[in-house]
Amino acid sequence: MVDWYIILFTFAVVIVFNLEEINREGFLRSIFPAAGFGMKKGTVLLWVSLFTQTLLAVPIFSTFQFGFIKSLFAFTIIFILAYLCVRHLTKRIQLNSRSVPALLEAYKNRLTPAGFKFAFFILLVANLEGLILQLSVGGHIFFGYFHMPSYMLTGLAALFCFIVAGLGGMHVIYRTGYSFLILCGFILFFIPSFFYLREGIHHVYQDYGTMLFPHSPNIFLFAAAFFMALIGVLISHLFLWQVICSIKENYKQNSVRLAFFCFSSVPLSAIIFTVYLLSRFHITTLTELGQAIFSAPFSPSIRTMITIVWLFSMLNESMISIYSLAIIFVYVFGKKWIIQNRKKYFFVLLLFVLLVLLCSTRLVNHIAYLWKIYFLFFVAVSLPFYALLAGKKRRTVRVPASGCIAGMLGYGIAVWTGKFTAGLAVTVAGTLIAGLVVFLTEKSKDLIK
Repeated sequence: MVDWYIILFTFAVVIVFNLEEINREGFLRSIFPAAGFGMKKGTVLLWVSLFTQTLLAVPIFSTFQFGFIKSLFAFTIIFILAYLCVRHLTKRIQLNSRSVPALLEAYKNRLTPAGFKFAFFILLVANLEGLILQLSVGGHIFFGYFHMPSYMLTGLAALFCFIVAGLGGMHVIYRTGYSFLILCGFILFFIPSFFYLREGIHHVYQDYGTMLFPHSPNIFLFAAAFFMALIGVLISHLFLWQVICSIKENYKQNSVRLAFFCFSSVPLSAIIFTVYLLSRFHITTLTELGQAIFSAPFSPSIRTMITIVWLFSMLNESMISIYSLAIIFVYVFGKKWIIQNRKKYFFVLLLFVLLVLLCSTRLVNHIAYLWKIYFLFFVAVSLPFYALLAGKKRRTVRVPASGCIAGMLGYGIAVWTGKFTAGLAVTVAGTLIAGLVVFLTEKSKDLIK
């Protein structure tokens, strides 16, 4: 059994460690930092923005489905391309003021009023993913593998994230992320090293090489789709761009480069550990793989360390989502409204509690549909929105709408045919066409207008 008292104590220590910093400077200053960040703080916060439950789960699925070598090669290429895209957008987007939502302002400058309203709704849905999807997935895992009520996890996780991100802001997220950076970094290095040295590297890979797995022939489709989904996450990531906006100009590019390089060790560790699990327990289904990760006959200390890494990845994504919602809250209602109407903040808190209850009761039973919808959503909005941010022309509502149409068409095909790969292929093709149209019309008359 996992020692939950140790885990609760660990996260309680984090809150106590940050207690004096929580809401010390007021709500607005906690959301928009006054001073620029240096190399250390900028790199840690960018690393925090990447360390998510999704980017831990995808390498595990990829290794099971496509094998070690293909997954390692694909993730190397994908992360290099993702880094190049972020670096390119950093140069194209004006990130001068730390007191305004940087990404929202960038979209507002590139879209007509009607187009920005549509894009704003898309960004809202995208930044709710950390609460809606990740808390639902966390509750499902908590109930399925630990046999405990899902509302216990979602309730405690939401409370922790609200205290850290909603009240503490970026500075407390930094202190929390730095603490877990050290802890999770040690765990991600220790666990694969421990098992490989104990079993023998040669024996592990020898057993892995003799196994037969249901490798899918659609590796190129899934690799392209995951790259597009990653771009879709990055171009809608309010926290990521607020961090980049807050880093001092002479440290900006180096912080982005270092954060991507450091984070690349996380999927690498997940891939290597998955190879060990597959060879050690002769796993043939994803359900068995999930049981091996959380319920294998490891020592209690090993299971506790694995659970801490998973919990922080889920909490981290939820914290980012809450922070992003706080940015949207300030952007919509304005700073004066918040200062003069503090009681209305509790109404927002009530809506937040209702959302958490929804995740722990209703949505937790529909994970199979929920993750597919969000995956297709991020694939669909990726290239049109990237082309929009990379360009300088003012576009109409048809650009953000094109991404939504591609996603809805793909999901409709998936439901109609009963094959998710068919819907994914349609979504990839649709967003590729939409993105190319936006790119090609950048230096000519706006054909979309």
